[in-house]
Amino acid sequence: MVSVMKKINNHGLVVEQLEFYLENSVQFSNMSFSINPGEIVLLAGASGSGKSTLAGVLTGYYPENGGTLNSGTISVSGQDILSMDNQESMEYISASFQNARLAFAMENLYQELIFCLENKGFDPSLMDEMVKEHANKTGVTELLERSFDAMSGGELQRANFSCLEIIDPLVYILDEPFSNLDDQKANELQETILELKKQNKIILVIDHRLDRWQFVDRMMVLSRVGQLLDTNISLDPLSTNDQSLLEQEGLLLELEKPLQRAEVSNNLEPIFQIENITIKLGEYKTKWLKKMWHPYRILLKNCNMKIYPGELIALQGKSGSGKSTIFQTILGEYPFDGTMHMKDLKFDSKNRKDWLSQIGVVFQDPSLQFLTTSCFEELNIGVQAVYPEKNEEETTKLITNLLKRHNLEDQASTSPWLLSQGQQRRLAVLCMLIKGQRLLLVDEPTYGQDKQNALEIMNNLNELRQNGTSIIFTSHDQELVKHYADRGYLLENQELIEVSYD
Repeated sequence: MVSVMKKINNHGLVVEQLEFYLENSVQFSNMSFSINPGEIVLLAGASGSGKSTLAGVLTGYYPENGGTLNSGTISVSGQDILSMDNQESMEYISASFQNARLAFAMENLYQELIFCLENKGFDPSLMDEMVKEHANKTGVTELLERSFDAMSGGELQRANFSCLEIIDPLVYILDEPFSNLDDQKANELQETILELKKQNKIILVIDHRLDRWQFVDRMMVLSRVGQLLDTNISLDPLSTNDQSLLEQEGLLLELEKPLQRAEVSNNLEPIFQIENITIKLGEYKTKWLKKMWHPYRILLKNCNMKIYPGELIALQGKSGSGKSTIFQTILGEYPFDGTMHMKDLKFDSKNRKDWLSQIGVVFQDPSLQFLTTSCFEELNIGVQAVYPEKNEEETTKLITNLLKRHNLEDQASTSPWLLSQGQQRRLAVLCMLIKGQRLLLVDEPTYGQDKQNALEIMNNLNELRQNGTSIIFTSHDQELVKHYADRGYLLENQELIEVSYD
């Protein structure tokens, strides 16, 4: 299909003939589109198609931090954005990026909001009151003094959006804004976005999931090679031709019938269990050269969990409820009361090395776990450890097939840190698939994925559990959870409540 420029007035966002290179590769060329004030436009495309890269170019992150902008213009309200410095351009166009953790310059949200106001030139004597009023208005008061390192993915997204609102640009770019939010917080954010529309703001949303965006004015589709295929798709209703295009790009796929649940015999021993466990949320602080744990609220109180061989278990709860903290506790990162067992091995700080050898993990931010400078080498570490008998030719064939299956074949020599968020997550899952531990912890496995790649990841996890690996995963995607999970645990009111999806 042919990209069509929508008629624009002089106060809108106009992008014309952009051509951008990153790592000597064309990310997009001859890209043109426009968005009017008061419009909400959804930009969708397969994982790795360049959506977040485009957001980086529009906000000035690129080419200042890499890449080459060969040609093109970007204007907002008739003003040339490319001729402005960052402090000036953020008044016109700013973004909340997919990995919110990387968006902050300070240690906590209070400091970050002060920093935003300083950049806008406000009177320092008014800033404290302005920040507190803004935090109350945007519902993040409880996050103000908390370290960003102690926030969940959902809390980081809320904090990032609060910073964006205090900047109050003409153009809001929202990159996967719902990805780590529970339904309640996502609905609240939807209402905020609609309020921005009433204020005549220009809103460009980047997302893979289409089900939450039926209220947008139109959708643009970016191809896997960075070309705009269409700029004027209506989601409500969706035409037959547009549906075919979305299916072709892996954005619209139907789940097959629910998978067969794992059958657990009454005589089977759990592969992993926690008994009477109490976890207190907090953070480590250093005093007199000694790290001390400072708890600020109870997460779990006298809770139990049993995981059997070959089970795929969903761990659910509201944003910021502590799902990732439970994973970190299982890994021995946080103190707890109670006991944890892995078959005949009881967790103890003295046997942590043996304990961790039984567990694989995919973090919410997968970039934290990469060790090498290429995707091929990242997988090679696991292959060499698990299959030492394979020669170089066999190893190369195995790794190439794995990369191809997950649409990463063209990225074999690329640094993991240069991949998109969705590509990083697929690579991290692949690394864990190879190693074959007894228990696999996967934090938001389909975050940043288009529908096709999301289903591929979940099908791989399902195959792994059919071979005996036990898997615990977190997700806010209820459809996906009900389709794949054998059962689940809901984190609520300091309890772990067992859930059935039959």
